[in-house]
Amino acid sequence: MPPNPKIRADGSGFNRDIRDAVSVIGGYSKLQEIAERVLHIKQLVDRRYIFPAGEEDLEKKWLRDNIERLKLIIENIPLKLSKANFTGGQKMIMLDGKNPNNIHLTIRDAVDKKGPGLYDFMIKILEVKS
Repeated sequence: MPPNPKIRADGSGFNRDIRDAVSVIGGYSKLQEIAERVLHIKQLVDRRYIFPAGEEDLEKKWLRDNIERLKLIIENIPLKLSKANFTGGQKMIMLDGKNPNNIHLTIRDAVDKKGPGLYDFMIKILEVKS
């Protein structure tokens, strides 16, 4: 549970906001990891790396491994929110792309700071809904 959660007025649980959700998924360092992985994947797809002769398979391995790890991080967000005792409604708000204060907008901000359009690239490469 994030530090010092605010107890709801009715005493039946805790008020949660985007800061709590970011904390639960691993904090700003996790957002940075996501952004770095997306940038790395984009550079691999754009063939920005030069691999030594005979190491071309390494490029495919790096690409596959980074996509798998990124997908795992994104797919585990709902599970982490549940484990941190976010209610169903709180999870829905944090995961709903239409809510102006959701985890995907926070991830978008972090990823797009690495380069414009990288979040859209991430969604396309992972084939997940934002």
